[in-house]
Amino acid sequence: MEYSSVCLMGNPNCGKTTLFNALTGTYQKVGNWSGVTTEAKTGNYKKNPSVKITDLPGLYSLSALTKDELAVTHYLKKTPPDVIVNVLDGTNLERNLFLTCEIATLNIPMIIAVNFADELKKNGVRLKEKALSEMFGGVPVIGISALKKINLSELMDMAKNAVVPKLYKRLVGADEIYAFIESKISGVIAKKQTKAERFTLKADGVLTNGFTGVLAFASIITVVYFLSIRAGTFLGGFIEAFFRNFGERTAITLFGLGAEEWLISLVKDAAFGGIGTVLAFLPQILVLFSLLTLLEESGYMARVAFLLDGIFRRAGLGGKSVIPLVVSCGCTVSGMTAARTIEDENERVSTIILAPFMPCGAKTAVFGWFATVFFNGNPLVAVSLYFLSIFCVIVGGRILKKMREIKARKAAEKLFRAEKKHDAPNFRADKAGDGNDKTDAANDGQAEKNGFIGNGFIAREHAADGENFMLEMPVLRVPSLKNVFAALKEKTLDFIAKAGTVIFAVSIALWVLKSFGLNGYCAENPEKSFLYLIGNVLKYPFYPLGFGSCEASVAVVTGLLAKEAVIETLTLVCGSSAAAVGLFSNGFSVYAFIAFVLLMPPCAATLAVAKKELKSGRKFAFMIVFESAAAYLVALTINFIGVAITSSLSLIIRYVFVIMIAITFFACAGGIACGCRNCEGKRSCKKCRKGKRYTI
Repeated sequence: MEYSSVCLMGNPNCGKTTLFNALTGTYQKVGNWSGVTTEAKTGNYKKNPSVKITDLPGLYSLSALTKDELAVTHYLKKTPPDVIVNVLDGTNLERNLFLTCEIATLNIPMIIAVNFADELKKNGVRLKEKALSEMFGGVPVIGISALKKINLSELMDMAKNAVVPKLYKRLVGADEIYAFIESKISGVIAKKQTKAERFTLKADGVLTNGFTGVLAFASIITVVYFLSIRAGTFLGGFIEAFFRNFGERTAITLFGLGAEEWLISLVKDAAFGGIGTVLAFLPQILVLFSLLTLLEESGYMARVAFLLDGIFRRAGLGGKSVIPLVVSCGCTVSGMTAARTIEDENERVSTIILAPFMPCGAKTAVFGWFATVFFNGNPLVAVSLYFLSIFCVIVGGRILKKMREIKARKAAEKLFRAEKKHDAPNFRADKAGDGNDKTDAANDGQAEKNGFIGNGFIAREHAADGENFMLEMPVLRVPSLKNVFAALKEKTLDFIAKAGTVIFAVSIALWVLKSFGLNGYCAENPEKSFLYLIGNVLKYPFYPLGFGSCEASVAVVTGLLAKEAVIETLTLVCGSSAAAVGLFSNGFSVYAFIAFVLLMPPCAATLAVAKKELKSGRKFAFMIVFESAAAYLVALTINFIGVAITSSLSLIIRYVFVIMIAITFFACAGGIACGCRNCEGKRSCKKCRKGKRYTI
């Protein structure tokens, strides 16, 4: 048959996106966890542009519970393709066939592409393609390697012979499907445990352990930042020297041509000096993302997600929040869009709000510059900020969870009082709370509507703790250098594009503000410029944070346009990196500044995505306020600690500081009373738990 539209369907991490890239000649993000592809990606077959190929989000089932599943079912209903290419991971065939059984019920022509066929052959595993075809009524089956581009042309030719799959009987429910697969799998593939699988099993005992896993993660991140800062600093010095020398030669040429002083300064300081400073950290970024991509390709980042799941759950975030937060380490925009896979709306909103706390690539450049200029290239500065971000995510998630609980409790109490007033003669508020009366039933129904279940109005996120965190755990493998280079190409072009547009525009604007004032050109007296007039107004809120200078305050503002602009601002305004050191009194004030940049609202592009994903101006405004408050409080605490250590404060002030820390910890740990009239300020209220149904 002739066909014009093909869609790729399969489990997360089955190689579907790699296949799409190979067939279309484009590049989409490839990762080792679900949620990388959250929207349908469309391209044209490079050997036949008339054929449209669609890469659907990876999913485990067509149950339409998650954003990914909803996206797939919506696409299939709205624009059913001519052919479905069901991509299976040959190394995990039994699990992948569950989705195949569900696709077989769609009545759409299908072919099966078993990916990683080269690995199966390498490991001595034999795939019986005929037996697999017979499972689904003669559906064509072919073994491929999307990465090595094996049998891809044959795959597209086979699509002409696609047939509507048929099952020998209608399978109802997951139990029947798995029983069917179990009865057929032995005849489809002869599998034995490989060396890689045996090694992965032993390694996972260490990498996913609550104690050794955290130590391994901390050690790996330390090595990553150490190599990126040291290697990046060495290579970046040549780039900075090149732009500086080129700028000076250009300035001499312009001077010889009789150019105006302001034009010479614009070219030398703003164009070449500022941009050269930012591009000097391009090697550092490339080394960092090379190492992170190697970790992704090896399958290790999936272990990190699994490791962080238990931690983030305690903060009120479900298992699916881990993936977007880990993805945010590369790009916050990707992390926010990956949050679409979270079906619980409250959890999704919390994840989007907390995602900017994670250190993206742009923030990493800022960390590296500060570590190089202010801390003699100490990689532990960047590592500590990495873990500071995780700590802030945990605390922030805990706070958001408490706020949701308080809101739900107030709503439940309001409902409780309304029903008491409505049915006063028949109302019983017995302290036993047996839940047998009509009020209980009404309350239970409302509780489910408001996201709470049970007689005690237990938060859904608590009730969901019993659900398993489903995450694909790929076999640990040697990373693909091809994918690493492809990712580096993408990051390099993105960084250069940003440097040539946003950062360049910021550089020019800063130079204009610094060089001109109410009396015109004032390069010799910068304190009379517009920049200093603006900075002297903005600096006052930052005095308690330890960086209350006009230069630092302006850098914070420009950081809202692009985090790399912070480096640009400090270098351009101060004249050099060395001069920027004088803006801060000590290392604590520097660290407070970096922490503020880490936690403050993200860049303009990310804010635009956040507003779109939140779908509410009120929620968006709350995100801005919440992140700003978090950044301010953390920076204030860091600077306060620095002041307490480096100066002789009075005993009373020291006590006040300790009390503040204790109150903060007590609130985050859940030590504040629930607030009902029976608590009496106690941490644990027995009356709440046993009596009043409107409390948690």
